[in-house]
Amino acid sequence: MNVDKKLREQKYREEGVWAPVGDEPGDGVAVHIKDPRNDRYQKKLQRVEKAYRTRNRIKLRKELTDSQNVDVIFEAMYEELVDDFRGILKGGEEMAFTQENWLWLMENVWDFRDRVVALVGDEDIFDEDNLQVVEKNSPSPSDGS
Repeated sequence: MNVDKKLREQKYREEGVWAPVGDEPGDGVAVHIKDPRNDRYQKKLQRVEKAYRTRNRIKLRKELTDSQNVDVIFEAMYEELVDDFRGILKGGEEMAFTQENWLWLMENVWDFRDRVVALVGDEDIFDEDNLQVVEKNSPSPSDGS
C-alpha cells in the first residue's frame, strides 16, 4: 500500500475533482465533484430533508416517496457534492453554476442527470491513476481548480 498515494486520494475526495460528463471525451463538459461521504454533504442532506418536510408538511415518521427523495438529494448535492460545472451550453451561452441552473439541469436534462448520478457512485473517479487520464482529456479549468 502506497500511503502517500492514499493520502493524496483522500485529499481529492475532500476537495473534489473534475469529472467529464460530456458526449465526447475532451469536449470540456465536466462537473467538479466531491466524495458523497463527506460530512458537509451528509449534514446538508439532513438540513435539506428537514426543510423539505417542513415546506411540504410531511411528518418525520412518514417515509418520503422516491420522487421526494430525489428532490431532496438533488438540492443537497448543490455546492456540497457538486460545486461547479463547465462547458454546458444553453441558447449558445455557457450556463453559470447556480442553484437554479443546477436544479433545472437535474430535472430537465436526463442524460446529464444520469451521468452525474453515475459519477457519485463511482469510487474510481478519485483514484489518482484515473485522474491523470481524465486530466489529459479535459481542458484546464480557468480558475485553477
